[in-house]
Amino acid sequence: MSIANLQHFFARCQKEYQEAHKLPDAEEARQRVKTIYERIRTKIISEVTVRRTRNDLMEHDDYKKDLEQQAVVFPRSNRRAKFSTNFRLRSKTFTTARCCCSRVPTTKG
Repeated sequence: MSIANLQHFFARCQKEYQEAHKLPDAEEARQRVKTIYERIRTKIISEVTVRRTRNDLMEHDDYKKDLEQQAVVFPRSNRRAKFSTNFRLRSKTFTTARCCCSRVPTTKG
């Protein structure tokens, strides 16, 4: 992680937030808060967030046990659905190639 001292980082963010909160111009205050949040997202949250696919979760024993304890079940399907998409771009129509994607069955109510 690029931030070595989290207490110092967040103390500075908190001070900047309090200063922004005191500004008489609401739009300027919003922009400053937005900047603070963006810094937190890029320097802290993006560094500690780990994204896992369903397969990763099911293949790793610790994650799999946790999902079972929480009764989390991912739907499985071996069927493939073919589709194509048309879209317009500057008065030209394009058709994408046919793709195969897993299709999860839905219940009709």
